[in-house]
Amino acid sequence: VTTIQPGEVYNVPLDAPITGIRDSHHFHVTPDIDNYSPSFPSMSINKLKAGTHFFVSSQPPSTSHDQDNCYSAFSMRALSVRNPNRINLDEATHHKISIYPPLVIINKLPVTLRVQPSGMMLSRDLEPGERAHFREIDPIQDPYLVFRIINYHDMGFDWSGEFQINLNKFEEKNMQNVVMTASNNNVINKVSLTIVGKTNAGLQLSIYSSYWMVNCTGRTLKYQGIHDNSEILDPPSVQQPMMFSFIHTEKGKRRLRVKVDNSDWSEYFSIDTVGSSGSIRCQDADEFFYEIGVTISLSNIGLTNIVTFYPRFQVINELQIPILIKGELSKDYIECKCDKITPFWPGTKDDQCMVIKISKGKPTMAIPLDVTQQTVIRADCSNDNSCGFISIVVFVDVRTATTEIRVGMYYKGAAPVRIENLLSEGNICFKQQDSMHTVTVPKNNSILYTWDYPNKRRDLYWYVDGDGGNQKKGSFIKDSTSTFTYVDLFTQKRKKAQVVSFLDGLQRVLLFTDNPAIAECVGKEVITIEQAHLVVEINFMEPIGVSLVDSVPQEVTYLQADSSGAIWERKLKHRDRYKLLPNKISVELEEAFMADKTRVEFDGYVGDLSDREYMKLRMPNQSECLVRRTYLSAMWLQYTKSPSQTNLHFKMNRLQIDNQLPDYTFRHVFYPIKPPSHVIAAQPPKPFAEFCCVKQTTAVTEGDKEMSVLDHYKYVKMLIQEFHIKVDAGFLLSLMNFVKIANEEENEEVKDIENIQMDLKLSQTALDDREARGDGGPPVFLDEFHLSPLKMHVSFSPEILIDTSLINVEKDTLALYLSSFGIGVTNISDAVLKLAYYDATGQLVTVSQLQDRVVKHYIHQTLTQLYAVVFGLDIIGNPYSLAQNIKAGTKDLFYEPYQGIVQGPREFAEGVVIGVNSFLRHSVGGLVGAASKITRSVGKGLAKLTFDDNYQKQRNRRMAQKPSHIGEGLARGGKSLLMGMYHGVSGIVLKPKEGAQQEGVEGFFKGVGKGLVGAVTRPLGGISDMITYTIDGIHHHTQVDEKIDYLRHPRYIQPDKILRPYNTTQSEGKYFLQQVSRPRGWRDEYYHHSVLSNKSVFLLTDTKCMLLQYDDMVNEWKVDWHHPYNDVVKLPSLLGADEDAVGITFTVLMDPNAGVSRLFKNRRKKERIVILPSSLAARVMRTRFDNLVKTSHRKWTIRNQDTSCWDSCCRCL
Repeated sequence: VTTIQPGEVYNVPLDAPITGIRDSHHFHVTPDIDNYSPSFPSMSINKLKAGTHFFVSSQPPSTSHDQDNCYSAFSMRALSVRNPNRINLDEATHHKISIYPPLVIINKLPVTLRVQPSGMMLSRDLEPGERAHFREIDPIQDPYLVFRIINYHDMGFDWSGEFQINLNKFEEKNMQNVVMTASNNNVINKVSLTIVGKTNAGLQLSIYSSYWMVNCTGRTLKYQGIHDNSEILDPPSVQQPMMFSFIHTEKGKRRLRVKVDNSDWSEYFSIDTVGSSGSIRCQDADEFFYEIGVTISLSNIGLTNIVTFYPRFQVINELQIPILIKGELSKDYIECKCDKITPFWPGTKDDQCMVIKISKGKPTMAIPLDVTQQTVIRADCSNDNSCGFISIVVFVDVRTATTEIRVGMYYKGAAPVRIENLLSEGNICFKQQDSMHTVTVPKNNSILYTWDYPNKRRDLYWYVDGDGGNQKKGSFIKDSTSTFTYVDLFTQKRKKAQVVSFLDGLQRVLLFTDNPAIAECVGKEVITIEQAHLVVEINFMEPIGVSLVDSVPQEVTYLQADSSGAIWERKLKHRDRYKLLPNKISVELEEAFMADKTRVEFDGYVGDLSDREYMKLRMPNQSECLVRRTYLSAMWLQYTKSPSQTNLHFKMNRLQIDNQLPDYTFRHVFYPIKPPSHVIAAQPPKPFAEFCCVKQTTAVTEGDKEMSVLDHYKYVKMLIQEFHIKVDAGFLLSLMNFVKIANEEENEEVKDIENIQMDLKLSQTALDDREARGDGGPPVFLDEFHLSPLKMHVSFSPEILIDTSLINVEKDTLALYLSSFGIGVTNISDAVLKLAYYDATGQLVTVSQLQDRVVKHYIHQTLTQLYAVVFGLDIIGNPYSLAQNIKAGTKDLFYEPYQGIVQGPREFAEGVVIGVNSFLRHSVGGLVGAASKITRSVGKGLAKLTFDDNYQKQRNRRMAQKPSHIGEGLARGGKSLLMGMYHGVSGIVLKPKEGAQQEGVEGFFKGVGKGLVGAVTRPLGGISDMITYTIDGIHHHTQVDEKIDYLRHPRYIQPDKILRPYNTTQSEGKYFLQQVSRPRGWRDEYYHHSVLSNKSVFLLTDTKCMLLQYDDMVNEWKVDWHHPYNDVVKLPSLLGADEDAVGITFTVLMDPNAGVSRLFKNRRKKERIVILPSSLAARVMRTRFDNLVKTSHRKWTIRNQDTSCWDSCCRCL
């Protein structure tokens, strides 16, 4: 028919498959090289099934049987996929047939891999990231694949392993191991590699190692897994990562231990938690102490954990001369060369200080290494030919896994403080706490001060000479001004003076003066607010949303920031500013405003609303003030810029994120939680998130020369209110697919090579070869940096309900992420995590250092809260939530009456009622909720045992909708029980039949097993679900949960897959169609609908019309009746005149197997009448219904007439 180039798409003419069907029922695919024979077996178009794989082979020319000819059979793997862009032509074969090589192997190892399939003389060498296509493999046989790693790590011997694969039955979810062995001096070495397959584009096997061990310590390391007697040697001379695996250990019990040189083994530790870091300790026979930092990161290839080992302490010498270092308690010095990274081993466990010596000079004071700090010290080099002393700066950066120590020359601003004495009379004396050395600064002099003892408490105390009994602690953490008095030695009278702390470039300054003009001038410069020359304000007063649509296409999620309801503000006295009123007052004023009242009185407040432009409110014991009615915008941003200052202020009133996928466990992914009612009443509303930043830019000078610019952050604060986050694994997988498609490159092989080269670059074993982290850029000074505490309610479900064949992300990558955090066993419901605030005041840091400290802080806070996750598992009933409920109820039982007795007897009685009600509600609700979670988990486990993915998806979809009352819980529970018994009994017959249709004889026996197992598990699951529904109905009455409404229905994307603006009506109709429990085999596409009432919808699809009714008892939509368009014998007509039409009527042939027709096996006619909400709706429904019926009848005519008029009929369509 045609020749198709690699990567090309060819659309087969419509008459080609039809001719093939009538003549030979098959077609052939042949490689366009050297006269290969037609493929065998042939591919039959009329027998194609969506999602099926089949193999064809093409034989080489007959001359290829000569011994000198290397031709071999050419095998191909064909995948048939139903075309998603199909038209409404059911009888045509709308399939996309993709031709792939039968096997593709991708090398995701850090070394060269040699692959040789059985039956092939030639092998192929794959460099890291490369892939090879094997077209010569016989698909009928189960070939062996021989893998070989040549001279791994220059050890002088090869590693080899074999793997047998069934090309026809390889399951995508399956991960298999290949044990590579090597023999050296009669010692058998083993390493296990993992093979994972992907079948959506032919069979692609990726071979990778679960762990890469990167030794950056400069010493020989040995690794040993738990329950494994073998040791893996990793010498420092090896420049490649060491591949490692746990051969005899189950997942979840994997632990590793390490030894350094000839030391003892360390404690066992896990290497599965991606993103974690820490340190391990070893000690040798001479009691020499080794501390090693460990970081665990996920590789760019997505399947391998890179475990990197560092020396805990790393010294970077930025001086122009070499230095000697040692621990405070050690004897031997280590040489640090210029511009080199030197591992530093203190030697003892308690030695957390370092001493520096230059050449033959005296050692410096001990520098602490257990806290991030910067120290200026004097280094003695008097025995050197250069000079007597030099000032050096030592910066210690303590991180989770490593401590980086930088030694460099002194620079302006490095000293802890500069003290300037501008007192008219009197000397300033100061000293470090616990130090006997006192420094005196005469009047009109200044001095740069550094700590006498860097390893002691760093507090500075000062006093005025002659007033030594009045010592004060010097505060130079941030900009400030304070007043003090001292005794003037000449007048013997106490004199008033000021001390001002401010930043001069990089240098912190303490200025003492008794001249108010000087103090005021310096103070104004410190706190001055400049006139802005640029003001940008962005205000989203109405809700604003963002929709994420992937490449399927389908809407994944929808984000929306909402504005608030009406709120009231009062004008501040003598200021042109307004302040929010408490919610209780706002509610009273709003009710009066909506009722058009001119005067309102409540709780001592008197409001005058007669003049809507100048409304007034008199508060108790206060004067009258103006009030106004307004609301909080969805998002508000203000940016101001002046010559040296930048201000940024951002507010978001409310954020909600909804899961828009058709199958989900949680519909609402993210939403804020309302504060308690007494907090809402007493306080004004607050935005969900608020961020404020004030930055001042200061020029740093050296003499008369301007050197650089320092960013001085005077005020940085962020506030985030309490929120709930609920995600399931399917939603996370869809988000990963969305991100991957957005960053997808055209050539996957090039992308694999680039990713693995990046991993190899990050896995350099020599410290000097690795990219130096540096100091993270120029430093910034933080006056006040505050991140609010976070309180989040976390819910997670490991269920994947989406169709994974539509996405382009490997589930193993997500599983690796989840397993690394210990997630994936069962559901987590409402686990409360409380993370403390982060605060930094008066610190000079770089951006990367600040980022590292913030991440470290929140990781530590999360780890301390893991008990909430562990005790929040549904399988054990979420005891943490139960305890929190009982705690809240007990608190209200005593707090509410106490709060009421302060106000009066009536309030006390109300408090007793509220407290008892809350105690009973929380206690009973907590116990019932715990029982519900246990039975829900049991039902989920029983559903897993049915081995029926469709049944599990339907059950999860049902269980996601919790009953709203006890009656609904009983009704839905009874339905679950009956359906479980029905499916259990019917599965004994239906499952073998389905298996035989899909997989032949083998599928039949699989179906027998599924049917027998389902006969037990499905009724038991129905009983468990019945109990769960009943308990959920009771639990609903004990809770006063905030009801979260859907932002909007998921976007409807038409069958042509063209993305159009959001249509509310179409999305609503698609939502109704998805909510209906449809029989298997229905593939209806939404066309049009009309809402008849709150519980009735008339809907048109591409194949049938149907009436939907809402069942209050089970809280779901059901199909009341439906008719295919071919059964419509009378076209729809209007009820009444065009302008006064109230509905439509049409006549249909009833199903011969339904109702009275079943007795006589005939098709009786019946008239259907649909009353529509308006005449316009009736006319639109009649027109669209009429078009669908006529199109369907033409298709029926084409299907049943002679095919000689096929072309003309297609032209008519």
